[in-house]
Amino acid sequence: MKHIKVIELKNNLTAVSSLKGFDVNYAIQENLERLEAAIKPLATQEKEVEKLLESFLEEKKKISEEFAVVDGEVKYKTIETEFGKQSIYDIPSDKMADFNSKMLELKEKHKDNIVKYEEERAKFNDFIQNGDSSFQLFTVKPNHVPSDITTENLKLIFTIIRKRED
Repeated sequence: MKHIKVIELKNNLTAVSSLKGFDVNYAIQENLERLEAAIKPLATQEKEVEKLLESFLEEKKKISEEFAVVDGEVKYKTIETEFGKQSIYDIPSDKMADFNSKMLELKEKHKDNIVKYEEERAKFNDFIQNGDSSFQLFTVKPNHVPSDITTENLKLIFTIIRKRED
């Protein structure tokens, strides 16, 4: 199973972790434990890649806050993204040219780390998409799945249901 499928399965099983029935619930919990063990090294590896941009992002935030000050207050809004909460700074138009100049200087200063980050991020993404995981699936027999399960929930746990042999 590819790493991306392991991550998807964890998300699916987490969403249905309170299904009725001992056998199916046991299979879900057993797989969640195994999935956590399989995903933990990936998260650690991703954090190492993200560290390449740490100082750049800290300096970028300081510059953004410096230029977003209006009447003694930093103007920004927080939005929810797929990566969590992110701040968007409101730079007044009269400060935009100076802000852009500072950002170009910052990018130049950190260009080696930015290039290295992009290379490592591409490798990591390829590994997630195409790399094989050592995760071992724990399955449940079809007759142990609750008969009143919704189609939506059945789709989420389908991977852990043992296939019938004809």
